[in-house]
This record gives sequence, C-alpha cells and structure tokens, in this order.
Amino acid sequence: MRNLLFFLAAAAAFGQSNGRVAGQVQDAKQAAIPGARVTVQDSERGFRREVRADGLGRYSAPDLPIGRYQVTAEAPGFAARTVTGLTLTVGAVLAVDLQLEVAGVTERVEVQATMATIDPQQAAGALVANRPLVELPINGRDFARFALLTPGAVGRTASLSDLAFNGMHPSHNNFTIDGIDASRGDQPVVTNGFERGGRLLTGSLDSLSEFRIQTSNYRAEYGRAAGTVITVASRAGTNAYHGALFEYFRNSALDARNYFNTVNQLKDPFRYNNFGGNLGGRIWRDRTFFFTNYEGSRQRLGARGTGTVPSALMRQQALATAPNLRFLLENFPVGTSPTANPLVDNYTRSESVKINEDTGSIRLDHNASSRDRLFARVNLNNSTVDGPLFSILPSALGLTDFQLVPSHSRNVALNWQRIVSPASLLELTAGLQRTMTNGSSETPYPQVNVAGLTVVPGSRRLNLSNANVFQYGGTFSHVRGSHTIKAGATLWRTQVNSWTTSVISLSYLSLQDFINNRLGIANLTAGTFGNGIRQTHVGLFVQDNWQVRPGLTIDYGVRYDVTTPNHDNQDRLQSFDTRAGRLSAPGGPWYRADRNNFAPRLGVAWQLRPRLAIRTGYGLFFQQFAPGFGNNIAQNTLTGNSQLVRQSIPDLAWPLDPFLARGTAALPVANGLNWDKPDLYAQQWNFTLLTALPGSLSLETAYVGNRGLNLRRSVNLNWLNPETGRRAFPAFSRVNVDFANGQTDYHGLQLHLRRQMAQGWLLGFAYTYAKALGNVTDAVVGATEPQDFRCFACEQGLSSTDVRHIATLNALWDLPWARNNRWLGGWKLGGLAMLRSGIALNVTQPRNTVGSDNATNQRPDRVLGVSPYLPNPTASLWLNPAAFQLAPQGRFGNSGRHPIHGPGFFQTDLSLLKDFRIAESRKLQFRTEVFNLFNRPNFAQPNTVAGTPNFGQIFNTLGRTIGSGTARQIQLVLRFEF
Repeated sequence: MRNLLFFLAAAAAFGQSNGRVAGQVQDAKQAAIPGARVTVQDSERGFRREVRADGLGRYSAPDLPIGRYQVTAEAPGFAARTVTGLTLTVGAVLAVDLQLEVAGVTERVEVQATMATIDPQQAAGALVANRPLVELPINGRDFARFALLTPGAVGRTASLSDLAFNGMHPSHNNFTIDGIDASRGDQPVVTNGFERGGRLLTGSLDSLSEFRIQTSNYRAEYGRAAGTVITVASRAGTNAYHGALFEYFRNSALDARNYFNTVNQLKDPFRYNNFGGNLGGRIWRDRTFFFTNYEGSRQRLGARGTGTVPSALMRQQALATAPNLRFLLENFPVGTSPTANPLVDNYTRSESVKINEDTGSIRLDHNASSRDRLFARVNLNNSTVDGPLFSILPSALGLTDFQLVPSHSRNVALNWQRIVSPASLLELTAGLQRTMTNGSSETPYPQVNVAGLTVVPGSRRLNLSNANVFQYGGTFSHVRGSHTIKAGATLWRTQVNSWTTSVISLSYLSLQDFINNRLGIANLTAGTFGNGIRQTHVGLFVQDNWQVRPGLTIDYGVRYDVTTPNHDNQDRLQSFDTRAGRLSAPGGPWYRADRNNFAPRLGVAWQLRPRLAIRTGYGLFFQQFAPGFGNNIAQNTLTGNSQLVRQSIPDLAWPLDPFLARGTAALPVANGLNWDKPDLYAQQWNFTLLTALPGSLSLETAYVGNRGLNLRRSVNLNWLNPETGRRAFPAFSRVNVDFANGQTDYHGLQLHLRRQMAQGWLLGFAYTYAKALGNVTDAVVGATEPQDFRCFACEQGLSSTDVRHIATLNALWDLPWARNNRWLGGWKLGGLAMLRSGIALNVTQPRNTVGSDNATNQRPDRVLGVSPYLPNPTASLWLNPAAFQLAPQGRFGNSGRHPIHGPGFFQTDLSLLKDFRIAESRKLQFRTEVFNLFNRPNFAQPNTVAGTPNFGQIFNTLGRTIGSGTARQIQLVLRFEF
C-alpha cells in the first residue's frame, strides 16, 4: 500500500528518453544463479547502477540514460563476466543474458557484445541515431523530416508541421526533447514559427544524440498523443573531449531551375550559409560533463510564385461596371501572359526571401554520488523571416503582400535520478517550452477571393503570439521478480497569449460577379487586443513489464488523463453556449470537462525462435483539446466581428460601409465549443512478425490498424434557411462551433527492412500499403466544416491522409577501398529516396446551390462515365474538367469527399563524403550533397475548384525554396571533427 501511495504521489513520465537493460544470469548448464550482483556501467561517463538478480536469476535496470554500456555479473564461486560494447537507445529494452563459469584459473571473462537484429519489446516505429542525422543528406537540416523514413508516415506538403502517421492528422502527434514538450504550445505540432521559413526552431541536428518515432503499441508512460510520439534525446558530454566545426554552403549557380522558372526568365537567386560547431567533454572525470552547440543559418532565397489574375479586359469591364472596384484592383498584379480565357491572365513573380536563424544549446550532466545523477539542458532558438508572403502561402501574390516574422523558442530541462534501493529508482524533472512569434503581414487592402482566380491578395493581418508549457514531475520504478513496475504522473500548465489586428475577407463566387461587384460573402474578423488562454493537464499512469518466461514478455498498464477546460486568464471572455443558444456569462465554463479518459495498454512480445519473434498489442490513446483552439472566442464580444452575405443583403457590394451602417445587417459572428465535447482518442492495434535475416538485417512485417474518434470539426450552426430567409439564432450571423465527432479509420500493411550501422554500412527500407477513411478534413490542408452540418454521414470518404503506396530508402556506406590510406581512403556514400502515390484531394465548387449562405466545402456533381484523370496529364492540365459539373440549384452535389488523388512524389538525395584523417582523433570532412538528384519536378496539388478556369491546373512545385520537393540543389559541406 505504501508503494501504491507513492506511485500516485509521484509526478511525471520523464524517463521517456531513457532505456532499460534486463536479462538473466545463469551458469554453464543454464541454471539460474539467484542473487547475482549485476553492475551496469556507462562506458563513457563512469555512471554505475548495481542491481541484484532474483531467485530465477532475472535482473532489470530501468530508466538508464542512453549511451554505451558494459554489464558485469558476479556471484560467489563463479568468475565474473563482463559484456562490453552495448549501445542503449531511446525507449529500448536491451536484453543482456550473462552465463558465468565456475571460478578457476580465470577470475574474470570479458566479451564483446553482438548486436541484436530484432527487438520484439520495442514499440512500432523507427530509431534515427546520431550518425545518420549528421551524415544523411537532408534538405534544410531539420530533424522532423527524418520521421518520414518511418513506415506509415506521410508528408503531404513541404510544411514542417505536416507529418501524419497511420491515418491520423498532424495535430495528433507529440514531440518531446529529453521528455520535455517541444510543440508549438498553442497547437500540438512541432515548433515551426507559423511555418514562415525557419527550420532550426527545434534545435541543431548536431545537438541531438538520436530520436525515436513510436507509431503504435507504445507504453502507458507515453501520453498527450492520439497518434505518434516522437522522442528526442539531446547529446551529452563524455570523459573524452569531442567537437566539430562546420559550414554548409549553397549557391543558385549550382542548382537547376524551378520547373516554373522558364529559360527566358532570370534564374531565381539562392544563397545559403549554414555554420556552427559543438564541443563536449568532462569538467570532472567520471563526475561532471558538458556539451554545448551553436548553429547559424543565413538564407537569401529566390522565391517564385505563379497564379492567375484579372486580365486587362476583365479590369476594363470591372471598372466600367463598378468604379468602386478600383481600390481592390490596385492590389492585383498585372498578368505576365494570357490564358485561353480572355478574362484571366497568368502571373509569375520572383522575389528574395531573407531568413536568419540562430540556435544554441548547453547541457550539463553530473554524477553527484553513486546513487544520484542530475542533468540540466537549455535550448535557445531565434529566427527572422523577411520577404514575400507567397514563399509560404502561394495565393498571397498581391502587390503589397509581405511577411516579417521573428520567432523565438526556448526549451529547458532539469532532471534528477535517485537510486532508492537496488530495486527502486526515483526520477524527478521540471521543464519549460516557450515559443514566441510576431507575424506581420498587414496591408491596407482586404483579402479578395474571386472564384476563377488563384491569386488572393490582401492583408493577413498582424499576429503576436507566445505560448508557455510548464512541466513538473517524476516517475518511480520498482523491480520485483519478473516484474518491472513503473508509475508516475505529469503536470502540464499551458499559457497561450495572443494579439491580432482586424482583417476583412471578401468572396466573389464567379468572375462575372466580380466584374459586376456582386459580393457573395464578406467576413469581418475583429482584432483581439490581448487575450490569454490557460489550461492544466494531468496524466497518471502505472505499467508493468512482466517477463512471463524467457522469450515471452507482456507489457500492460493503464493511463488516465484529465484536462481543465480552456479558459481565459481574466475570466472575461464569453463563449457561445450550445445549451442556451446565446453567449455564456463572463468567466463561465466553455464546455464540460471530459473525466472518463482511462486508457488501457497491452503489448505482447514473444520470441518464438532466436531469429523469429511476434509483437502485438492494443491500446487507447487520448489527447487533450489544444489551448490555441479557443482563441477565436475572444472575438465574440468585439465590435466589427461579423459576416455579410448576399442571401440576406441582395445588393451586397464593395465598399462595405453602407451595409455596415444599416445596423441589423451586420450581425456579429459567434464562436464556441459544443458543451458535450469529449476528448479525442484513438484505438490502435497491430500484429508484427519480426525476422532476423543474414547480414545483420531485420525485417518487420506488420498489419497496423488505427481508429481515431472524437476528432475536431468546426460547424456553422446558423445557416440562413433558404425557405424562410431566417436563421436559427437571429441575433448572430455565423455561429462557429467546435464539435468532437470526427472519425478516421486506417488499415495498413507495413514492411521495414533495416540494418543498424555495422561493418561500414547502414540500410533502411520501408514500404506501406494502406487505406485511410474518415468523415472530417485535416485542418492542416483544409477547412473542417462539412458541406451539410445536418448530415455528417454524408462526409464519409477517403481521409485527407490517404496515400495508397509509400516507400522510403536510406543508406550509408563506408566505401571499402584504401581504408587505411590517409589520402585515398575515407570515402563514404549516403542516400535518401522517397516515393509515394498521390494524396487524396477534395473537389469543391465555389457556390452553395441549396440556397443557404454556407459556401465552405460545397461539392459538385460527378459526371457519370467520365474519368477525372487525363491519359497524359501536365502541369497546365492535370485533371479532367469534364468529370465534374456544378450541382443544380436546390440541392447539394453528389460528389463524395476526397474522390481523387493528386500527383505522386519521387525524390532521390545523394551525398558523397571524404574524410581526411589529420591525426588519430582529428579529421577534416568534405561533402557534396545533391537534393533531387534526377531533377524530377514534384508538383504541388492541382486546383480542385470545379467550374472555374483554373480547375486541374498546377501552379507550383511541392517545395519552392528549401526542403522536400524543390528542383535539384547542390550543397557543399566542410566539417572539422576532433
């Protein structure tokens, strides 16, 4: 009972970036040696952990820092045995069995460990070690992109936050560094500076020891994610001094042209300098260690934007019909070439983006005593992006559109481990993740959306945001016989503060409507002049790793998560109350807290034979409602927050002043959350066959299932009734309410062939064949609002994360010739290849044909017998416009959600490295890296607004500046390591 009370009082699962060594001590006849003393020692830092074997010779040393180890077993009457050369990785269970010989002439036996090729106890996913992180070619040196090497991973865009796994959405992942939250704070995506070009905000690759991606079947200690957990471990110093200096250089003179940068145009300029260094070592041998890192990046990128704009004829007709449109037309650029439609011109522009980034970190480790170990780490990251907004948002091609975005992030970890007894361990940690972004894209023009044009000029306003995530806590582990029990809790306190300016968005539903100044919808979003959202989340867990018998292990546990409803720090905001149909009282709860989040987990690992094992499991995985999702509630009581629609204002036109002056026409927009809003969760299950192959290769063949429930969906409950012309809530225009009723279903066959670095080469190959279904669109790629909020079943279709085939390959090879020759040897080859089929796309139409005022995600009719795919698609026309037609007046279109797939993706990156050995411990490395070796144009998604002149056309490549999907780029690298 005393231990149980201690478990419940403990605070937080921070052993997430640690591992465990376990095994059995036997004699030469394989009989157990009870009470044997087992010492686990860090070979590089002198840290020791001593445990005792139980009556059956079993031992377990949990929550060990990752690193290189040796394990020694001793017992009276036997010669001691030491196994060296062991490598413990993040979240791994390292099985080390020791066989002791009767004492005689030899009093101590030392052997070199052989690397196990299969690990049935490790959760599904992938591990990326330090050497691949540093030596594999990665465009932008961003660690998150390495996660795409994992089976089931999907990267649909060049966006850092767009990482989806096993059919879940990108907002369903959890990122940690040394167990400390590394998300943006307001939303559960990797820190990304609002996707404004900065790529080092999560830290330098040189500061990372390794990271593990766990996609399914992970233990109860891992929470805050309904999808995948990505655990990063930072580098620590050792007794030996090690360091590096590096410079990565690029120039557009070495690069190929962007597909849309034709030969009669100047080549887009590009300058890239990425530099820095690191140093690690001891302050006090076997006691105190340090590791520090700095990396800077200076980019001058030629960003190319393309789209369609009003032609001279369209401008002439518009000004003749409606002179008031002159102000809006001023911000549309003049076209650069005609199209087949005389009202529409093509437009292309190239400008320079300036991106400066600096990141630094320092970590201190201290072995305070034989029982106490501490470490502290601080990461500091700053970036500034200055340039055209179309480098990030392709439609922002207005003459005044711009971005100036300084972003900062801070991540702090403090950790203390205490060996309570040979069988018990206590770990306490505190941490902070802070992100700060100032996004300035404010212009004097409103946003103007014209169906039939792809360029959307106008203000994206000013956004100031900072988010703090505080963590406190620890875990308690206890080994009892065949059971390794671990329990704890996590306390996260999240603060999200924001400040925005007002913005106006205008929507014209056709080219002719714009010419006639027949405005369809005008959204006026008021600025929020300072508001703060607060949330507290507590997670409790208890788990047991039970070795039923040699070769059979059962991991079982339960996790409980509870989160306070989002609220503002001044108790003054008023949410729309779905129970009463009006705004709530200031300070009142926005929704009912979900207190039923019990999540059982079960995993079974069965070693059938030395080279064959089975892993299977099932579990529930909850995720709290993100604090940033409540920000729009701050607009509810502000003047100037309204929507005007043609259905209720037949003569709606620009400018808006006459209509706003009517008083009753400009009804306010209300935002809220459904009172019954359960937390989203996933059911995950898998069955995996692990096979050890010759050549130290391992093959995992897995069936993975995933079902996401209670997914977030935004719904406008206040449609204008086409029959009566009235709204359900007459005091408001739109009533935007967040519901938790979305669903996804995923089934996948996943193959993972891999070989960790040994004998000079490393290999990883992953293939996924899968299908993902769902009834809600991922907020990263589109609006979540349904076509008809009265029929959620009508939204069932392919998921926005549906990709049928995905294959990745990564390899490192220390070339064998002249290895011992200082000048002729030292050559290495590295490569990455990613191949996937197309992403599921939604096809919409620009207007509502039912007669209500909802124009979001309206779908057209399918034309029977006509394929949406062309036999020889080109960027000028990728899809068949004849396959869809506008739905007739009076009903919704019959097209399903996400009925087609876009272009596929294939890219090969290659690196050639040469090490010049200066001395035994010093080398100079020169490297040439080529991204998109074959210069294959990887296209962004085509325009999918049916019935418009742009339908089926592609205007951009997937990547336009840096990252995946660019034209061929060459990078030169110089590194000095000692």
